Amino acid sequence: MLRSLLASTGRLLGALGLFYTVYSASTQFKGFIDTCFKAEPRNQLAFIALTFLAVEFVLAMVNQERRIALATRTLKKELGALQESNSQLQSQVVAQLPPADRKITPEDFESALISYIRRLSSRHCVRHVMRLHSALSRYLWVEGLLNARVALGEAAEGAASELNDREGQLSALVDDLGWTLVAKKEYQKATEKIEFGKHLAQRWSRPYWIAKAHRHLAGIATILRKFDDADSHLRDAENALRGISEEDSEKQSMLAGLEYARAINDLMRGQYDAGLQHIEKSDDLRLKGGDPTRIVRSFALRGKILLAKNDLISIGEAKNQFRQGLARATDLGRRDEIIRNHNGLARIAVLEKDEETAQYHRKLSRELSKDTPVPYEIEDEPDEERT
Repeated sequence: MLRSLLASTGRLLGALGLFYTVYSASTQFKGFIDTCFKAEPRNQLAFIALTFLAVEFVLAMVNQERRIALATRTLKKELGALQESNSQLQSQVVAQLPPADRKITPEDFESALISYIRRLSSRHCVRHVMRLHSALSRYLWVEGLLNARVALGEAAEGAASELNDREGQLSALVDDLGWTLVAKKEYQKATEKIEFGKHLAQRWSRPYWIAKAHRHLAGIATILRKFDDADSHLRDAENALRGISEEDSEKQSMLAGLEYARAINDLMRGQYDAGLQHIEKSDDLRLKGGDPTRIVRSFALRGKILLAKNDLISIGEAKNQFRQGLARATDLGRRDEIIRNHNGLARIAVLEKDEETAQYHRKLSRELSKDTPVPYEIEDEPDEERT
């Protein structure tokens, strides 16, 4: 603004100098001006000023037209580049799809999605990546598309770092990468991602993510049958939440998750009564936090604990839990919990020597798992891959 004003002032002074030079040198010009303006200096100055403003206005309009023309050419060029980019991305996704005469499988979709995510990342479309992360992270987990979730987590972690989106970066590290890698049984890589996420959460004073990182580390310890380490992480997670208000719904949800994790830990080490108590605490916290739908997760776990007690009363109660869990999960559309409860009922049927019913539940479980595999399930017995 100041530069433009100085430039206009300079041109005005130049115009004045030019006018009086010609006025002084040319008798005819001087006579013409004096006749028109009756030799009044102020009239002459007014004429010069108006003439100057008219010329400035014309020049400004010409310059503005040039700038608009330049901007239009630039926008057309950028639009063309975007259209070409979009066409290339669409072509890449289409190229990953199967022929029209073959049914598209979840694997086809996942492969195409991974290619698309990596393409976005390579083209530095960081905000697009973060929008995709917000929309698809949970979906990919529930649908069991773990490879795509890891690819999305890798892209989102980098994009969030560039954008200084701390919540996005912590979410990608702790959940999309950390916990998904646990589900893929890549425990060392999972631990590295979660530990880095915990480090950043501590630096940025994010107690929720500190607690969640500890909860996931406790899950890894439980899988590896390091129960004391799991207990330690769960205590650290609870301590991290102390600074958050009791009325905070995220705190109640996290505390409920910690009790659920303690129940799994107790199941794995044979402390069944303690495990059942932790499930009850988890359910109470879910209700307190206004999240009753997640109680659906408790039925299958409670059934597994009761089944592990292996007495007639407990087995009967386990059957009731699996039945109720199946009904509740069906109402809510929680396919992972539907599968877990079908598996539990199949095990009950085997104990009751009812092979027909066992086959029925196994069949339904397998059919559901083809489209929506359960992303994460701690087995009752140690896995050779874990040690």
